[in-house]
Amino acid sequence: MLHTIITGMYTVPSDGLYQFSIHLTSNAYLQFTLYVNNERTHYDLFLGDAYRGTTLLLELRAGDEVYVRAYWGSESGILGDDTDLETYISGYRLSP
Repeated sequence: MLHTIITGMYTVPSDGLYQFSIHLTSNAYLQFTLYVNNERTHYDLFLGDAYRGTTLLLELRAGDEVYVRAYWGSESGILGDDTDLETYISGYRLSP
């Protein structure tokens, strides 16, 4: 399995250009950051009742680990690891 529900991590299976779409809904301050191999590659922030989405293109290598960390109020967590946020994340390889 390339994406683990328990950790929210995605391990890239092969080199290529990948597209990731991230959609979040929050009724409070929310910040989210996309990481590749523990390095921040994208950051977004919004306040109040909002729905936010973004699509990112990333050139990735086999074995890279991708995840999104969110911060809301005084809490934080990796999306997909049983957080209370309404989220949707999808990703796929566009080309080798």
